[in-house]
Amino acid sequence: MFEKLIINAIIRFRDASSETQVSETQVLRLYVSKKTIMKINRKFSIILLLSVPVSIVAATNANKATDQPQYVNLKILPKNISSKDLQKIMIGDFEDGLGVGCNFCHAEGKEVGELDFASDAKPEKQIAREMMRMTLGINKKYLKIKHPMIGSEGMVVTCTTCHNGVPFPDGH
Repeated sequence: MFEKLIINAIIRFRDASSETQVSETQVLRLYVSKKTIMKINRKFSIILLLSVPVSIVAATNANKATDQPQYVNLKILPKNISSKDLQKIMIGDFEDGLGVGCNFCHAEGKEVGELDFASDAKPEKQIAREMMRMTLGINKKYLKIKHPMIGSEGMVVTCTTCHNGVPFPDGH
């Protein structure tokens, strides 16, 4: 039916305009090209319709992944801390500030050479937490920093203030 409408419209156009002669071959080419375009549009529409639910599912799964805390057993640091911020604190405050590696506070894992970051087996981890509470308290109470955060540039008193790159400062 659609084919007949197109052919009739083109034939009417040809008859109405004596200056422009349109052959039946041109009519068929025009019809074939329009039909091809319609097929392409139909395929594009189907692909578009199928991609929408896939995108929604992917976005939902991405949100679920970010809703759950990435790290477990964080007592002082924020539960939703980014990997970048956690690394900055662990390297900048602890590794550089105390001159120690990860295994100073973190217990060995089940596999050789692996650390169990969630474990509280080593007393040094609890001491580190107490020291973080202490530096936060000093910055808030005495230096009037409203919302001190471990690792932030606004912290005046940090691990390095007393430790200066050694695990046990003089006098202890």
